Amino acid sequence: AALVFAAFPRPRAVAAGLAVLSGLLVAPESVARGPLGGLPFGSAYVARRACAFVARERPALGPLRLFNEYAWGGYLGWIEGPGARVFGDGRYLFQGQIAELQDALSSPRAFADFASRRALDGFLIERRRFDVPTTRVYPDGTTRAFARPWYTSYLPRARWALVYWDERALVFVDRAKVPKAWLAAHEYRWLLPGDEAARADALARGEIPRAALAAEEARHAREVPARR
Repeated sequence: AALVFAAFPRPRAVAAGLAVLSGLLVAPESVARGPLGGLPFGSAYVARRACAFVARERPALGPLRLFNEYAWGGYLGWIEGPGARVFGDGRYLFQGQIAELQDALSSPRAFADFASRRALDGFLIERRRFDVPTTRVYPDGTTRAFARPWYTSYLPRARWALVYWDERALVFVDRAKVPKAWLAAHEYRWLLPGDEAARADALARGEIPRAALAAEEARHAREVPARR
């Protein structure tokens, strides 16, 4: 306001200054009613539902060293509230994490090195759409090639459990770092996103219990209801 008064000759300075002061007085209310205060929040760059899952399951996930995508950390920290710990919150201080993750995604070995180097217990990570060629060998010696989602190779089931997924994100945890009862209630063992071909093959061979798959499908429908 002082700059406005100095920049304009009187009497226009008075009117301009009053307009600026008026704007400053109402600004706090406008800010309070912004994205964090009840108005519609544009989630084009944030996996809102996956972040909500992490926040909701904080008793089990809170103690973990959980990776989160660079652009999601600020929102995740806000909805988790006081005491929240995020891997990075989108500020320039953490921009090196972008290149670090891209390097990690170059191969399963690089990803394993990344998880070890950062001592990670889990991942809140984008559901990237790229497949890895795999070959299955059957008991009779025949083989079949499958293109499977990247995470089936980068996050092997022996260590990592998928506990949430939607159209934007995946949440994996180190199965040894969460309570067994919680893991049993949340793990997706059969309903893996983007893995339809391999799942259909396993179903046809009786390798997937249909009742367990149906239970996971019902749970996922409740957890991630279809958008209208």
